[in-house]
Amino acid sequence: MSGWRLNSGGRLIDRARPLDFAFNGRPLQGWAGDTLASALMAQGVDVLARSFKYHRPRGIFAAGWEEPCAFVGLQAPRSEPNVLATTELLVEGLRASGQQGWPSWGLDPMAWADLLHRWLPAGFYYKAFKSPAWAWPFFEHALRQAAGLGRMPDTPTRQIGYERRFAHADVLVVGAGVAGLWAARALAEAGARVILADDGPQPGGRWLDRPAGSAVDDWIDETVRALDACPKVQRWSHTQVVAQHDHGLFVAIDRSRPGQERLWKLRVPHMLLASGQIERGLLFPDNDRPGIMLAGAVSSFLGRWAVAPGRRMVLATNNDAAWSAALQAHDAGLEVAVLADERARVDPWLLQQASERELRVQLGARVAGSRGRMRLRAVALRDSAGRTEWHNADLLAVSGGWSSALAVHAQAGGSSAYDPHLHGMVPQAGPAGIPIGAAAGYQDSAQALASARQGAEQVAQVLGLQLPPLPTPEVAKQAVGCSAIALSKQNQGRIFVDLASDVTADDVELAQREGYEAPEHLKRYTALGMGPDQGRTSGLNGALLMGHLRGMNAGELGPTRLRPPYTPLPFGAVAGIEPGELIRPVRRTPITAWHEGAGAVMYESGQNWRRPGYYPKPGESMAQAIARECLACREAVGLYDSSPLGKFEVTGPQSLQFLEYVYACRLADLQDGRGRYAVMLRDDGRIFDDGTVFRLAQDRWWITTTTGQAQAVHAWLEALLQLQFQGRLETFVTSVTDQWAALVVCGPRARELLAACGCSIDLSPASFPFMSQRNGTLAGQAVRLFRVSFTGELSYEIHLPSSDALALWHELVRVGQHLGLAVMGSEANHVLRVEKGFISVGHEVDGCINPFDLGLSWAVRMDKEAFVGKRSLQRDQAQPEGRAQLVGLLVPAGEPPLEEGAQILRGHQVMDPAAVRALEQASGGFVTASVWSPTLDRAVALALIEDGARRHGETVRVSAAAKGGLHWRSAQVVAPVFFDPKGGLMRG
Repeated sequence: MSGWRLNSGGRLIDRARPLDFAFNGRPLQGWAGDTLASALMAQGVDVLARSFKYHRPRGIFAAGWEEPCAFVGLQAPRSEPNVLATTELLVEGLRASGQQGWPSWGLDPMAWADLLHRWLPAGFYYKAFKSPAWAWPFFEHALRQAAGLGRMPDTPTRQIGYERRFAHADVLVVGAGVAGLWAARALAEAGARVILADDGPQPGGRWLDRPAGSAVDDWIDETVRALDACPKVQRWSHTQVVAQHDHGLFVAIDRSRPGQERLWKLRVPHMLLASGQIERGLLFPDNDRPGIMLAGAVSSFLGRWAVAPGRRMVLATNNDAAWSAALQAHDAGLEVAVLADERARVDPWLLQQASERELRVQLGARVAGSRGRMRLRAVALRDSAGRTEWHNADLLAVSGGWSSALAVHAQAGGSSAYDPHLHGMVPQAGPAGIPIGAAAGYQDSAQALASARQGAEQVAQVLGLQLPPLPTPEVAKQAVGCSAIALSKQNQGRIFVDLASDVTADDVELAQREGYEAPEHLKRYTALGMGPDQGRTSGLNGALLMGHLRGMNAGELGPTRLRPPYTPLPFGAVAGIEPGELIRPVRRTPITAWHEGAGAVMYESGQNWRRPGYYPKPGESMAQAIARECLACREAVGLYDSSPLGKFEVTGPQSLQFLEYVYACRLADLQDGRGRYAVMLRDDGRIFDDGTVFRLAQDRWWITTTTGQAQAVHAWLEALLQLQFQGRLETFVTSVTDQWAALVVCGPRARELLAACGCSIDLSPASFPFMSQRNGTLAGQAVRLFRVSFTGELSYEIHLPSSDALALWHELVRVGQHLGLAVMGSEANHVLRVEKGFISVGHEVDGCINPFDLGLSWAVRMDKEAFVGKRSLQRDQAQPEGRAQLVGLLVPAGEPPLEEGAQILRGHQVMDPAAVRALEQASGGFVTASVWSPTLDRAVALALIEDGARRHGETVRVSAAAKGGLHWRSAQVVAPVFFDPKGGLMRG
């Protein structure tokens, strides 16, 4: 055990408030203000977890969100896996345990993987388990047991106090370091509304790592008081901005109460990014042992929590900024064995500081290896002449340079470039936000403050404000030199590039040999940067190493772009106060409660609607219930709730012009009260949606869409109006899906039922023909009646305000009992529409089909001047051969239905059941819908097959699942209409 608590110091801890906690069942004690990592380190705990792939012992490497290793499982005060120890605040009674070790992290038989590492390179599972195919389920189970991080809780955690809030401001300042504080105060005093968000418990940024008592500390305290007193400022601590989206939308999470996080959504037109820099490690053999830490993390633990990570320290670096860690460690009482710098020359001021402390300095030296198992024991340094010297040490502070923390910058499309002086990534011009301070690439405090002034002035100028003459703190000039990280091949021992995913330099070299040279390919082949840390300490080193292997200049190959969120978010915080069903609200029609009370089996439909599938009676199977409902519709009368149907009113003097462009059919010849079936196409000529269009009055239209596409259609119509027509059309689209219910009465006795309910409309075929609309009353309710049919039977679609729908439903059910009425669900509706050959979006419309493929040429008027998708349809017409077309399939009498999605084999090709992939080459189409038709007393199906319109009468083979593999069944290709092909019933 090497870590220990200093007798004094610690900016963030309160020594008057001890806290008891436990790790792996061992009682321990820390102070208020500790993180779990600092408390464990102070108690001498060296190993927190095992590594992801090789199960090597892992300790603490960093001090914040950049930590790649120290993930633990939390049992109290909440149950949560993969908790980052370096950011988890210590609380009374906290209980945690190490992860990725079985039966424990201390005794882990899975460590055999480390001994076999030569046979387990990157991507080995892709190659080793490809065959035999039958064994894959066993391999998959073993891999899943071995891989992964923590285990999810067995029972759901209690939702406690998650919140979701919204805020607006003129400026968002991300980061409360010296630069962020100055910019926030300057803009606030100029009159701007400012939000200052910082993920730390106290403002000050990296300055908190330094000993307290300087003039800058006084300036920080005075600035914070001024900000807190300003009514235009919201200062948020423990709050991290994790995402930037378009149009000034930011997402931040307040972690001041772990387990009860608050998610903020911010709308801010201007952002100053003062997020600082991220340090990275060095590449040398066995660089992952517990006790090897970033130099900046050593300073953080000493300055913020008064914790010494070791007793005898070696510093290995290539930059000036890291020297402060060794100087600070010596001043705190640690024994600093040697300061090793890869450079032959360093700033004379640094040498003077080391000399005053009588510290040994070794220039031109780099780390050649390390020893130790559960904790570092010795470090090997190799000088410029090739001589190697071992040093006993339990702490190795390493620093391979710094890069700006640019995740939020990159998420909005901001670019970055490799700085040859900093030897790290710095921001370039971006579409949103201005990096300042260290985030802009400045390590010297004076330069960082100058960039803060410049960024604040840019924002103030846009806002029309004048910055006040605000003074800056006096800071001493700092040494900021750095050299490129060493990438040459080392001696024996693995060089770990990514500690989170156990990616080694050999893995990167293997990826380069096998052609995975792009950063995106390297990431996915080796998992470099795919851990919870998103490669914050490893991404650039991996890119530099790959560039070196490819013979490229340093920085020519950059790391992959970071995606939101910047750090992991709990799902509870995303859900906020809307857990369970409320996370995606269930939509209910006015009749849903009646359906549930009637014993309907409820389905999810479209945009999360609750809709009845079928209504089984006692002792009745699903098939029997569906057959009963279908026969009632064919022989008497059926009633079903179609309220989730998308419904829109389109109004305005130019509404006709707009709809003619949207739909492929002609609408100009429609009279008031008449309608037409219509298809809506995408630009590529493929069907987007279908429905009906009715003309209510000269400049007023009623259109319906499918349930699942209602929201997409609305967005598409608005996009056309605003982008295609640029707002020039006097046309308005109003969604009334929720405001209007739709009840459908269908069957040969439909007229009788409506008449018996007191319908005021003349229902005779001559007065109320097919595809027409009438207004009137029904059972005393004002309704719009539409003569449309999705079942092939005489049908009336009743539209009325949702508030009146349930009363009318009750009346229809009551009166209909004397006529043999049956309420119908979506399953019966599906059977009836298949019998008629009517298409369904999601079945026959699969994103690749145009109207001609489905036999809907009558619904397309190619002689119209323009409509969406016309040009693409002309292209399809020029090459019609080989396209999939809609057909019907007759299954031999007495056989069960085909499987939906089953493949239809080409010609007489032989299918090998053991070679499932051969089916892809043999497929000439697939079954889109398959049902047992109680009307026809046989199984029928719809299918899309190549050149299907010319293949009626042909017998095809259809794949079917069976024990031991696949076999095939025969079916006859017929026209896709099995019932009432001339449509006399629905038109009668």
